[in-house]
Amino acid sequence: GVTLLLLPALKITNQYSRKALTAQQQGTNAVQQFITSDALGCREMTATYLYLLGSSAIPISLWVALRRLSTLPGRALPFLIIPNLAVPHWRPIWHFSYFVVGGLFLLAYVLYMQMMQKNQPENPFTKIGIWAVLPVSFVMCILVPSGVLLYMAAQLILMAGLIPLVSPAPQKTSYVTQPPAPSHNIPAQDDDFNQYLDAILGNVKETTPEKDIWADSGQDSGPSSADEHLSGNALTTLSSALVGGYLPTGSQLLGLDERGKAFQLYGSQRQSDLNLRLDSPISLLVGKADQLFAVGKQGTVIPLETSPSLAAGDRFELSSPVRLAEVNPSGTLLAYVPKGAPNKIEGFFLGVSREQSLVSLDTEPITCMAFSKNARYLGVGTQLGRLLVVDIATRQINEIAPDPGFGSPLFLAATDNGHWVCVYRGGWVTRRDMEGHQQGPVELSNQPTSLAIEPDRSRILVGDQSGYLWCYSPDLRELSTSLHIQDQAITQIFVAADGTVITAGDRQILRKTTI
Repeated sequence: GVTLLLLPALKITNQYSRKALTAQQQGTNAVQQFITSDALGCREMTATYLYLLGSSAIPISLWVALRRLSTLPGRALPFLIIPNLAVPHWRPIWHFSYFVVGGLFLLAYVLYMQMMQKNQPENPFTKIGIWAVLPVSFVMCILVPSGVLLYMAAQLILMAGLIPLVSPAPQKTSYVTQPPAPSHNIPAQDDDFNQYLDAILGNVKETTPEKDIWADSGQDSGPSSADEHLSGNALTTLSSALVGGYLPTGSQLLGLDERGKAFQLYGSQRQSDLNLRLDSPISLLVGKADQLFAVGKQGTVIPLETSPSLAAGDRFELSSPVRLAEVNPSGTLLAYVPKGAPNKIEGFFLGVSREQSLVSLDTEPITCMAFSKNARYLGVGTQLGRLLVVDIATRQINEIAPDPGFGSPLFLAATDNGHWVCVYRGGWVTRRDMEGHQQGPVELSNQPTSLAIEPDRSRILVGDQSGYLWCYSPDLRELSTSLHIQDQAITQIFVAADGTVITAGDRQILRKTTI
């Protein structure tokens, strides 16, 4: 009965213990970030205290009760072949029945430790505990009251049977099974939406980057940095924080600042300022090479044409304020998370100016999202650490990774070959395919603050809070280079096809380098 009452606490404690052991296994930086994080909440602390208190206080109380009962005149507590459940008590009693109870405890202990090894193979205490079985059992059978020993043996047997139910052993293969085939019984849609589905279903093969349509301005890449310890060249310091940008060529950056002004940066010269009159801009989304979208917090979206010159199109309003937003590479669908509903994703179909709900995750907030390069899939990261992939055509949601114990996803990006790169709050970087098979993880030395994928070679670029830029091979097996580019956190990374990189330090200081 005591064990069953402690079952919920045991489940929560095991889950938290597994996360702690995962962090310990992955490195000291992960342990430090795990300890200083807010992952240990009231629920986990209460469950741990209840489990520790119940599992230790009950045997001690039983020990005291048996001793007090046995001190009554003429009172013995026999049970089956055991002469007295209250003895031994700190003095050896050489009777075969007490060693039978000790043997039962030994078998129960071995069974429990084996189940714990399957459940938490990385736990060093399970490996040590299996070697301590024999001496512990011998000492307990000659010193501990046999009633207490019987109780503990029964509890261990019951817990060994319940552990696989409350906390299944981790899978050694991929995170999830093969996603089921998309259903062909798609609900009837109107003609406009059917046309959109036909368009993205026919665009499965990734397209090659469009030919560069921007002429080189001929200007120098900017003055050399006075900070000799930093890599690359200083370009400029913006008077207003940068919201987003796009680097079509190594010599031209298209940007949007927090005052709602779009601009072009040639080398270190800012040109073609365009006041969009956009309140509280939150992002600049790239649809196609010549099509950008400035998004405001209140739900205002302004299309920007970048060829032959920077010009604003007709603005439109989304149905609610915006928390996160992304546009697919075809420039036909804008997905956004409403500010008042962080667990939902709404879609605005740009060709027909119509909104439709895409995703609803009950009460699980969405922290990041990204479209696949063929525009068919939408990757989603949640606050609980999960990675999901949504098939836009069928609305089918597949989980490609549960919570790995790295914290919630901060940034998500898609590669040309259908993989997803995720940067977690805990400082980890992973790469997964559509079936959930993982490459990595890679542990960063500092807190990550930005992510970008190189267009040409698909290398993975991560900026951190100390101003370092980390460049990894597409499979995360090799660190190509690490550069100290900023003295501030790298808040944005813009990459051109020729390997030119422009970083924004603390959203205002722009520097340029080549990888």
